[in-house]
Amino acid sequence: MKNGQAFKLFHAEVQDTIRKAEETAELKPFAQELKGAMERLTKVTLHLIGLPRAKGPEVFLADSTLYLEFFGIISIAWQWLLQAVKVSKLSA
Repeated sequence: MKNGQAFKLFHAEVQDTIRKAEETAELKPFAQELKGAMERLTKVTLHLIGLPRAKGPEVFLADSTLYLEFFGIISIAWQWLLQAVKVSKLSA
């Protein structure tokens, strides 16, 4: 929808949080984990975008539950990291 603008915005927000978290030594390992997960999510998303045209909507939707679960886990991890960044700034 709208050339993936929602995903692009989500990606930008998560990347911003990752950059901020990498500035704190205690949060850097968590930022790296989320960064890797976002790279995998982006790769999967880009792959899925081409499936409806190439193989039909049934193939595109076949693993939608797994994709949504993966997306949800990353979203929660992002929110936890975002909270940790805010707390680390308060305690600094």
